Amino acid sequence: MFEKEVVIDCRGHTMGRLASIVAKELLSGQKVVCVRCEDLNVTGSMMRNFIRRKAFFHKKMNTNPARGAYHERATPPRSSSLPRGGEALSRLRCFEGCPAPYDKVKKMVVPAAYHPTAPTMVPHKLPRGGEALSRLRCFEGCPAPYDKVKKMVVPAAYRVSNLRPDRAYVVLGDLAQRFGWKHQDLVKRLEAKRLAEAKEYYQAKKTSA
Repeated sequence: MFEKEVVIDCRGHTMGRLASIVAKELLSGQKVVCVRCEDLNVTGSMMRNFIRRKAFFHKKMNTNPARGAYHERATPPRSSSLPRGGEALSRLRCFEGCPAPYDKVKKMVVPAAYHPTAPTMVPHKLPRGGEALSRLRCFEGCPAPYDKVKKMVVPAAYRVSNLRPDRAYVVLGDLAQRFGWKHQDLVKRLEAKRLAEAKEYYQAKKTSA
């Protein structure tokens, strides 16, 4: 059963498991919005994930390193050589934080932290994959209007139901900060403000009832 738009609260979810489920929904035609992507969980310790990510950034060609491969810290566009896929991805705009005037309008951003995972699970080099990615919206924090809509969780991708308590994991925002993400404090302040306003609204609604 399709809905107009599914909003997923990514807090506490395992990144890989959630990405596979989201990719399946995107390919079937469902529009998906992921909020609070900075609170995704990645299995493994901080040092393990840091070393793996750092090694990925430093991959080079043996005979001539000047030829690449170049791995940008920000997410590069995918499928740009394909007409329909490139056209679909050209409609994406990426922001860290929530600058004006987008703090008061409907936003379409794809954060550099979560975006590289989902495209690898769809045929992103084909028009079908490009159109699927155009149905995905990812946000750091929970901006308007999604702060006042019903948000879903995915039990099959929840960390507490898939990862043993003694296993190590890292929060995606903490890992991204090690690689130069500068807006973690800003997102935390905005999130604390949103939660305070939501609590105040709930208390007022409870007393009026």
